[in-house]
Formats: sequence, structure tokens, C-alpha cells
Amino acid sequence: MNEGGIPSANSQLEVNIGDSLIVTYFDDDDFYGQDKYIVTITLYGYTEISGVTYTSAETWLKLLSPYLITGDVNINSGGVLTIESGVEVRFMPNTDKTVGGSDNTRSEIRVNNNGVLNAEGTIADSIKFTSQSSDPGNDDWYGIYTNESAQFNIAYSVISNARYGLHTQQLDNDNGGSSIKNSNISNVSTYGVYCYNFFSAITELIIEQNKITNYGYVNTYGDGSGTGIYVEKVGNLTEILNNEIENTANNANATNSYFRGIGLYESDAKISGIQFLVQIMV
Repeated sequence: MNEGGIPSANSQLEVNIGDSLIVTYFDDDDFYGQDKYIVTITLYGYTEISGVTYTSAETWLKLLSPYLITGDVNINSGGVLTIESGVEVRFMPNTDKTVGGSDNTRSEIRVNNNGVLNAEGTIADSIKFTSQSSDPGNDDWYGIYTNESAQFNIAYSVISNARYGLHTQQLDNDNGGSSIKNSNISNVSTYGVYCYNFFSAITELIIEQNKITNYGYVNTYGDGSGTGIYVEKVGNLTEILNNEIENTANNANATNSYFRGIGLYESDAKISGIQFLVQIMV
């Protein structure tokens, strides 16, 4: 049987690593003595990460992809997580078995003090961070969070269906800086990239050639809010270069909108070459 439910000629189940398997069976006498159809969804050939803390070098291999995240991934001092190009990182929606982090109901990747995240795909083989849901929303997992003397290098990655694409704050390091480049961020419920409170003269952050689309939320009353890139209390070693920001879908659905392409507050960041399909507010 193939993924469309059509029996195969060899009478075998035809699946690939990472495919979702949906099993339905009929229970004619459940715990309450009632008839009931049971539906279970799982992945074939995945690697589950159910909450982990790294304090040394670790690599997520394409060979073991997809990775199913069901609890927070913490990269602490001494920890270096390298994600190979082509890896898919899928987050179980609204799930955090560690019940911790910035949101105890959603899993996240947390790069903490002196931790390092290297997630550098290629133009032909990107890294994907997304929801495991068959019908994903824009708030299924928390996002990538970094703080203090953390370092991150993200390139040719796709980040979607999270609350934040990248949430970084209080960076204070002299270890060569951090960057997010050539990546796509979409369908996030608040900010594509959120940067807060790092005026240190030694903190370098490069946000370059990314595409950020369909960010923010619209409630049932038609009120909408969201920001593509937000920087507050950030020094002049932060550079925002040649990014494309578009939010036409959310703008079309909101009657009272407060969407921003870039939000700046008490910041000396260098900005150039931005393409907007939304308004800019400073």
C-alpha cells in the first residue's frame, strides 16, 4: 500500500523515512464499554529528542533525520550542537515533556550561556525546523531561543510554524559573533527575528539575505499584530542587510492591523537593502 492508500503490487507497505503513518482501528469495547474508532499518527524511521541538555559536542546527522522534538533542547556552556545540511527537525505541536524553558507547553531549541548552535545548510540541501502536525498552525512550537554569551550560526535554513523564528536577547560575547543568513522564516505568530538588549561593543550579529513572510496573528475580531524583524536596545555591531519582508496574507485578513516590517527602539543597528511588502514603523 502506498501513501495514497492504494495497494501495491508486492503487497508491502511502501514508506520512506520521515513519512507519517496513520493507523486506524475499531475498538468495539473500550474502557467505557462503547464502540470507538482509534486513530494513531506516528513517524517512520525518526529520531526522537525528548528533552536533552548538551554540555559537549553533538551532531545531528542527516542519516538519522527526521528528528522529532518532544521536549526542550538545551545547549549549555561547553555544548556545541551541529546540525548537518538536509536534516529535518520536527516539533510535536503544543508539547514540552520537560515543562520548562520560555514556554512550558511548547518545545524549543535554547542556546544558553556559552553554548553554540551551528545550523548551516546549503542552497541545495537546507535544514528545516517545522511542526510535525499534518495541519500546522503558526504557534505549534516556541522557536530558536538564545541568550547571554551564546553563539549561533544559522544559514540556508527554513523555520516555520513557531511562535518566534529566532528570539535572541542579552547577547554579550567576543567569540566571533552570531548570524542568520540566507534563511526563510514563515508562518510565525509573533516575530520573525526578535533581538533585545545587547549594546555591548563586542557583540556582533548579522541578519542577512533572509526572507520573512506571514508573521503575526489575527484574532476573531480582526485585530492583527506582528513584526518581521524587531530590534530593541541593540548596538551598532548588529547589521540587518538585504532581507525581504512580506506579510500580505495577514494584512489581507486583518481589519485593525499593527504589522511592522522592521521595529526599531533605542537601537544603533545598521540597516540597508531591505525589500518591504508591509509598512515600516520606527
